[in-house]
Amino acid sequence: MSSLQEQIIAFWNNQTTPKKITIISLALAALILAPVLVNWVNTPSYSVAYSGLGEADAAEIVQKLDESGVSYKLSAGGIIEVPSDQVYSARLLMASAGLPQSNTVGYELFSGSSMLGMTEFSQQVNYQRAIEANWNARSAVWTQFRLCAFTW
Repeated sequence: MSSLQEQIIAFWNNQTTPKKITIISLALAALILAPVLVNWVNTPSYSVAYSGLGEADAAEIVQKLDESGVSYKLSAGGIIEVPSDQVYSARLLMASAGLPQSNTVGYELFSGSSMLGMTEFSQQVNYQRAIEANWNARSAVWTQFRLCAFTW
């Protein structure tokens, strides 16, 4: 027998039963936890790329993500999450494809001949809708940031 084996056997024989149980328990815990920790470290973290999407927009974006090989998670409410390191590239990819195509109408409400015969109240309502749609379009980036910041 080699010297190292003799030292290990001597060390083991000198230990009391509770110490032997502790050493075996720690060795088993290390063997069980090592693969779990490796798996946890290698799992990508996901961040919100889009939220509040309609079904048509979500379907088109998911199809485009599938085509480009980007992994994603789809949640209720039209929330699409992609790996954190791919959020901006996924958004740029979707923007180059013209996605999402929102169905909100902004100041387009005032173009056309439908203004004739409209009451002042209806004009105020349309003006308010136009402002809200314009605000929603401009605040989409802030909304995405806010959702990303508070969903971890």
